[in-house]
Amino acid sequence: MDLVSLTRYLANPADTVALIALLRSPMVGLMLKDLGLLTPILTRYSLAASVEKIADESVELSTDGQKRSVFALKALLWAEGKRDRLNLVNWVEETWKRLGGDLILPTEEEPDTRAFFQQLRDQETEGVLDADRLVTWLETKHATIESTTARVELMTLHRSKGLEFDHVFIVGAGKSGRSSQKPLLRWNRDEQNGLLIAARPASDAEDTLYDYLGFVNKRKEAQELIRLYYVGITRARESCSVTATMSSESQWPPRNTGSFWSNFCAAANEVHFHPPAESQSKVVAEQGYSHLLRVVETPDRLLSETSEASPASALRSGNLQSRRYGTALHRGLELLALKDPLPTECPDAVSRAMRFRLTELSSPSVDIAEELDSLIIDVNRVLGDEVGRWVLSAHHHDAQSELSLFVAETQKQLVIDRTFIDAQTGIRWIIDYKTSRPADEASLTDFLSEEAARYRDQLMRYRSAMQLYDQCHHPDVVDTRVALYFSAVAKLHEVTF
Repeated sequence: MDLVSLTRYLANPADTVALIALLRSPMVGLMLKDLGLLTPILTRYSLAASVEKIADESVELSTDGQKRSVFALKALLWAEGKRDRLNLVNWVEETWKRLGGDLILPTEEEPDTRAFFQQLRDQETEGVLDADRLVTWLETKHATIESTTARVELMTLHRSKGLEFDHVFIVGAGKSGRSSQKPLLRWNRDEQNGLLIAARPASDAEDTLYDYLGFVNKRKEAQELIRLYYVGITRARESCSVTATMSSESQWPPRNTGSFWSNFCAAANEVHFHPPAESQSKVVAEQGYSHLLRVVETPDRLLSETSEASPASALRSGNLQSRRYGTALHRGLELLALKDPLPTECPDAVSRAMRFRLTELSSPSVDIAEELDSLIIDVNRVLGDEVGRWVLSAHHHDAQSELSLFVAETQKQLVIDRTFIDAQTGIRWIIDYKTSRPADEASLTDFLSEEAARYRDQLMRYRSAMQLYDQCHHPDVVDTRVALYFSAVAKLHEVTF
């Protein structure tokens, strides 16, 4: 499928759907959020112009998304330069390899790849590239042969008929079909009444044959929905999980929406409520690391800044505005850490990124102008602080911002704001950004002591995780130290144990 998407794009660079499918494929692996931000650029500008806009941070992509998108678009730019210079098979295959497709190809899929390139050779012999014909081949011939090694299969309920699986997961059971529109004609055939047919009345007449046929068809659709889910549920040998999103956590049974879920819950003899467990992030595990695994960044970052903030802080822990503010500031500092050399004032690109994050986390009615002004002041305060510039410097070893770690022993995710190995001393530093500030009458010394005591346990977990990380990756680290950096007062406070 990825090769077909690549070929469709090469055959027609205006095929944005094929390009998006390619960027989403495992070869590139862009997240959906980054794809949503990148798509308007790709539809408006050329590949070369899109690369330039990504490079100058005109598109507010994640750091990972920037690297992946530039990598993919440069490979496609190379392919554009080789158009009509290579034969068809070599052109597609070399582009595929530049995207890394051959590096991630499972051994069991090599026959599929050979079959695809044979189809291309057949087309090359005929002297024409027909992407639609490749799609037809994929859907009608090749796709009918299921891989015998597949452990997970994704399919519709209709397609599952006649098959069996150890475990079945049916999602979206709370969705109801589109409300029945009023067609020009309605009809129904049964053994008792024969064929009944009625045209849509010109006025809002009631109790018409047209309304009766609408009622009959609606009941038939409801029965067909139940039959369809019966097919899906009975595909399971050991277990079947049916999931749905509820519109209310307090109403039971759920409001009757005509969905299978509402009918299912209304018929249930007994219901057991299970409180939602603590959400865990999806883990991207690298084989071979038994203790510490990298994970992707999640929205849990929203809670990490202020959920434990000091009661004396001007940014209260329960205040959504403070969470939004802290998240935007973290984003700004993360982008600044990529700058070399560091600017003396908040760059426009960083300001736009913080504005975007505020807008993303705010309701449409919220005025973010004042918050953005405060953010820029805080950023400028950090850039004017010698220690703050040292924290953000790109000249350290293994310098990383918003580093996500997963500790297997505790099954916990840790997100470290800033960490690096000082190039001069060989000391690993772990820095946790804080937006809190002392109250008007509180002394700075007392405030720092209170904050250090409040976050000491959290920082100890960070320290232990990074020590474990360095045992595998940087065994020459001299020492590991942790500190809090308060942007509101431009103060770095080391926390000792």
